[in-house]
Amino acid sequence: MTITSEQTVNPLAYGGNADLTLALKGLKDSHHDYDVAEQYYCGVVPEQFASLRLRRALIRSGLTYQFGFAATPVDAVVERLSITSITSEDEAQQQAIEAVWKSNKLGLGSVNVHRKACTFGDSYVFVWPDDEDPTQVNVFYQDPRSVRIFYDPENPLMVLFAVKQWTLGHPEQSLSSAHGQSKQPVRVDLLYPDRIEQFVSRAGTDGTKAEEFVPYTGDIDDDDDGPSGHVLDNPYGQVPIFHFRTDADDYGTPEHRGFYSAQDAIHKLLLTHLSGVEYQSFNQRWALMNDDSDSSDPASLDEGRFSIPLSDIGTTQPIAGEAQSQLQGGPDSLFMSSGIKQFGEFNASDPKVIFDPVDKYLAYGAHITRTPMSRFQMTGGQPSGESLKIVDRPFVFKVDSRKLSFSQTWCDLFVFALKVLGFADPSVEVTWAPSETSDSLADWETAQAKQNAGVPVEQTLKENGYTDEQVTSWDQDGEATLARRLDQLVKFGDAMGALAPAQAAGLITEEQVQAVVQAILGDMQDTDDVPPAE
Repeated sequence: MTITSEQTVNPLAYGGNADLTLALKGLKDSHHDYDVAEQYYCGVVPEQFASLRLRRALIRSGLTYQFGFAATPVDAVVERLSITSITSEDEAQQQAIEAVWKSNKLGLGSVNVHRKACTFGDSYVFVWPDDEDPTQVNVFYQDPRSVRIFYDPENPLMVLFAVKQWTLGHPEQSLSSAHGQSKQPVRVDLLYPDRIEQFVSRAGTDGTKAEEFVPYTGDIDDDDDGPSGHVLDNPYGQVPIFHFRTDADDYGTPEHRGFYSAQDAIHKLLLTHLSGVEYQSFNQRWALMNDDSDSSDPASLDEGRFSIPLSDIGTTQPIAGEAQSQLQGGPDSLFMSSGIKQFGEFNASDPKVIFDPVDKYLAYGAHITRTPMSRFQMTGGQPSGESLKIVDRPFVFKVDSRKLSFSQTWCDLFVFALKVLGFADPSVEVTWAPSETSDSLADWETAQAKQNAGVPVEQTLKENGYTDEQVTSWDQDGEATLARRLDQLVKFGDAMGALAPAQAAGLITEEQVQAVVQAILGDMQDTDDVPPAE
């Protein structure tokens, strides 16, 4: 499809479209922050140096090291955001939910939605009937740099409209103008609860301002099935874009936003270390001359009156014409001087000067982002049991807050999907895996104590991370099966608690531990086949 300049009738009339103007401005203003968040997550931020000379020297070195510690606060949260089930009390609705989940591959897709929301602070999902099969519903992730929701300033819970922007990338869709210019057309849709307004950029424009757009009446999905109207009907009474955000505000905050400065400091320290590591690998030798010696030998070149070619490997490279030294550092060279009376060497720098501050900045970043410090520690003892739960408490609170926000959005999303499929008054519930880390022995000892206090077995199993489906399956065999399962799990926790110190002390190998675990699990599986007692 080619859009020519003849189609751009009265383009300035659309510069007065307040919603289109607001939408384009919102996308543009937020784009930079989203880009920065992605750069820090991917570890591709440039190093920060106060000295221009040092920055130039490091650029000449050609170093491309990247250390992406800023991804850890994001990944730590995402790893605790595991959906165990999305359910409805109605059997037909439950089957439809499972079909939508499977056909859209949301097992992996939901993780991506959570990861992007935690990376950018916002992520969006578009839900709409499949064009070819109306009995199917498409659920697609949308990047916040191209999609944005706008809320009522008087009622922040009410969605006014959403914008979706993208570039048409097919060669036959290029915009041509009378001046021979050619640019890829930019498409913009404004999605309202009752309609979808379509726009396309005029020929020869960048598509960044409202006055550069005209109504789009071409093929809506670019599959050659004919033109459509400028305004499409939305019969569902709701904007089909769903907003996942990390905050209760209109827009979220990246999980690693508080780690940006720590990442800059760490990157600077480590890059500085790596830039000089080859120089520090060999201690530099020196020689001192006698007091009555002069500088008539070649070493006098170092007095700064001579220039050493840049091609000489190992010489100091000058900045802005500064004098160069003829002293060369290397394993086969010596800092010579006239009338030598003493030789020696300079000690290599202490790596603690670099790595101790790195540990400090990691701790600062972990504290600011409420990320467990254990996620940054590669050696040393790790907390366990109750001490682990105490250390994790602020982080668990943060994860639970994300679940509250994301749960509501997932419920709204699937309620809308069920309405699209024709269900009236659908109801949906989202269940998550526990936010807390599990310490087998301590957790199952607590579970046993709850049983002794009269807590139902089903509740105890759910609190320890077992899904509704697992508990329901066991419950079908009767209360005796549930009680037996819980007793087995408590014993399994005891066994793990006994094996851990034995392995740490070197009394048994990891392979032997795995063999014991498999044997225990096998026995537990075998007992599941035994019918419950009459």
